[in-house]
Amino acid sequence: MSEPFSTIIVDNGSGMCKTGFSGDAAPRDVFPTIIGRPRYPAALLALGMKDSYVGDEAQTKRGILSLKYPIERGCIVNWDDMQQIWHHVFYNSLRIEPEDHAILLTEQPLNIRSNRERMAEIMLEHFGFHSLHISLSSVLSLYAAGRTTGIVLDSGHGVTHTVPRLDLAGGDLTEHLRRLLMERGYSLNTSAEREIVRAIKEKHCFIADDFDRTHASTSSPFPSPASAYALEEYVHMMPDGQIITLGSEQFRCPETMFHPALIGMESPGIHEMLHESAMKCDADIRSCLFSSTILAGGTTITTPITIIAPPNRKHSAWVGGSILASLPVFKQLCASKHQLLKMVYESPFGKHFPPCSVPVHEIVLAKIDEMIKTEPDRPVFISASDPKYVLTYNQLREQVFSVAQFLHQRGFVKQIACAVTSNCLQYLPFFLGVSLQGGALSGASAIFTEYELRRQFEDSGCTVVFTDANNLEKTKTAANGLAAIKTIIVIGDAAPGLFSWNEVVATKADPARALPTIDVDNDIVILPYSSGTTGTPKGVMLTHRNFGTMLNITTAVRAASQRSQGLDPSAPGDIQLHILPFYHVYGFMVMVFGVIVKATAVVLSKFEPDLFCRSIQDYKIPQITIVPPILVFLAKDPRCDKYDLTSVKVIGCGAAAVGKSLIDDVRKRYPSLETIKQGYGMTEVSTASHIADAGSLNKFGCSGKLAPGMQMKIIDSSGKELPQGEAGEICVRGPTVMAGYLGKEKETRETLRDGWLHTGDIGYTDAEGDLFIVDRLKELIKVNGLQVPPAELESILLTHPSIADVAVVGIPDEKAGELPKAYVVRRAKSLTEDQVADFVKDKVSSYKHLKGGVEFIDAIPKSEAGKILRRQLRDRQKSKM
Repeated sequence: MSEPFSTIIVDNGSGMCKTGFSGDAAPRDVFPTIIGRPRYPAALLALGMKDSYVGDEAQTKRGILSLKYPIERGCIVNWDDMQQIWHHVFYNSLRIEPEDHAILLTEQPLNIRSNRERMAEIMLEHFGFHSLHISLSSVLSLYAAGRTTGIVLDSGHGVTHTVPRLDLAGGDLTEHLRRLLMERGYSLNTSAEREIVRAIKEKHCFIADDFDRTHASTSSPFPSPASAYALEEYVHMMPDGQIITLGSEQFRCPETMFHPALIGMESPGIHEMLHESAMKCDADIRSCLFSSTILAGGTTITTPITIIAPPNRKHSAWVGGSILASLPVFKQLCASKHQLLKMVYESPFGKHFPPCSVPVHEIVLAKIDEMIKTEPDRPVFISASDPKYVLTYNQLREQVFSVAQFLHQRGFVKQIACAVTSNCLQYLPFFLGVSLQGGALSGASAIFTEYELRRQFEDSGCTVVFTDANNLEKTKTAANGLAAIKTIIVIGDAAPGLFSWNEVVATKADPARALPTIDVDNDIVILPYSSGTTGTPKGVMLTHRNFGTMLNITTAVRAASQRSQGLDPSAPGDIQLHILPFYHVYGFMVMVFGVIVKATAVVLSKFEPDLFCRSIQDYKIPQITIVPPILVFLAKDPRCDKYDLTSVKVIGCGAAAVGKSLIDDVRKRYPSLETIKQGYGMTEVSTASHIADAGSLNKFGCSGKLAPGMQMKIIDSSGKELPQGEAGEICVRGPTVMAGYLGKEKETRETLRDGWLHTGDIGYTDAEGDLFIVDRLKELIKVNGLQVPPAELESILLTHPSIADVAVVGIPDEKAGELPKAYVVRRAKSLTEDQVADFVKDKVSSYKHLKGGVEFIDAIPKSEAGKILRRQLRDRQKSKM
């Protein structure tokens, strides 16, 4: 047993976990950071197998298990699995009582704050450690080498770093070797086979001292004597008797570390990273750095190269942690349980944002069941046009299981269902029924034409279509001849060959029926289509993990806000107003989240100005979630004066940028309004990547802070990361980022590069981390090479009392390249083109003047999500040229 209050050191590696006690020369236990679960649970559990295995035990049973790594790129991606790893460490490997110890954890550079908070919470709340310290693994590697100054190259399973960080390491080499072997005709796709490839890599791959010479020698049938290299082929027998032969793959695989371009990565090699890191330091210490290079991590690919290093180099980070934790000063470095929990709970975004580990329908049904226990007849939805028409929580649950049973009877399992309807009370039970059957819902706009609907039906491959009486005829026409569509459900009377909604929900559910198994990480739950402003609409694949994590994020934000006001986050929410279209991811999220907070919502089928205002007045709606065009309506439309809208205290506005003048107008017109919140996101991130906190609300144009669990970088046109304050393209990554575009690998690769989602939006961050959107990358107007953001000019023009709405686009010009042109919706017919142009002149630089002209139109074309359809305006201009 260890001494009381000694420190436990856990080096959380992407590939191997090292653990032991402070003061020891080596870790007590080293095992693979792997969780294995039976591939065929029902059969194997019946034979007495456990539901999961950890580390070496999982490795030995890999033939019948599905293996998962809970750490990727040095960051924890599956907290449930990681918690199981830690449980194994403390209670199986070390056999300790955590409350008697402090703990030192390692992390990689650029680890996000929310991950650090989550680690702290689990260690202190779940396991009960009395204090904790988190340290960079590279710093600990220095200590292990007896140095406090030097440059560290740490290359493990998931990430390689010096000062910069490269998401290329041992795991990527394993994948590259697997692909090289596929070129030889070997199929190695299971998780168990990938582990065999990793073992082959570690045993037989090596770095060639001269890659070009070695490759030329082994690939040429007639090598010259000077370049000849005798390469011994390696033969490996798989458990099934298959023979695998390795030739040049032995050195082609690790060469990727020096030339990442071999696998399509635009990054420097590790030798260049080392050199650049040292050269960026002061000149007087460079020689020290070059003479004190610490190599940490794996050693398996360096066999032809002489490396002078201690035998425990693979464990250098752990050894450094042991040395640090043995020092008397270490107690002062640790944060106590009280200090850390205070930090975690006082985070501006709440406690933490756990990634989703269960299907979305389970999250929603759990909240429905909670409500049924206390208020089964509480309405979920109330129809705004006919308040007598309601759907209760109890009715919702019954309809969900009836829909699932009906779909099961129609052979619908893990397929796509399309919804072509305005906002309605049936939308949510239909979605949840589809989800229960392992399917995904793809919403289509009720204003789509037959051509647009058919394109979505064909692209999605949907087999079931849900519609209403108003959209039935065009839905039938669009579906005509598409063999994939087997079932059309209509709200209202159904002709022969169709099914009515009443018939569907009258289906008796079978409680004993086994539901399809959901793969949270890979099964898609919704398939929204992007707005189409940058090309053909694309199906955005959002998995249960993507959308479920977004729900968890939104839930945590609300809980933090409720607690800060002394309110109970678990209490049923205030009455809501659903005006955003459900087919769009923004409106869909708002609809589902209403059930998560156990609220009642008044549903508008579409935006009708008087019904919108009357609903706010009659139901005393305290908070509305809208898009900028509705904000313009609230600011300027005289119809609003007929209604009492003072109940609204909070407005959430998204989908497009909002200018300072518009916010000022709304605040002036509604002095009782307390807050206007803005965020930032897109369909491809399941709704929002940035959320406003208290510090963001008073910054005009601010889109909030990066949501925990997400990462962001801002880059220039060459891909170089820009510092704070400089505007460039916004790139994000995290658990809410889409799996890709359905059936469009090329577009997916263009948008998702090295795990980063390239948004096409231009922005910058301030010193507090708040994001400010400048414009859309493809909407920028370039006048003589200078950038003109349309949003800037639109914000100015909307302050003119005679302008109701405006959009600015670039029109071609032979000399300047492009010139800004304004399309204006007049409030006063007396307004002239010259008056509009003159209004801008004294407010912006000359190259931003409206030299492309001014044109008055009846309405600005916009998508239902509120985005200006600039392409239509450009096409309008082209037709005149």
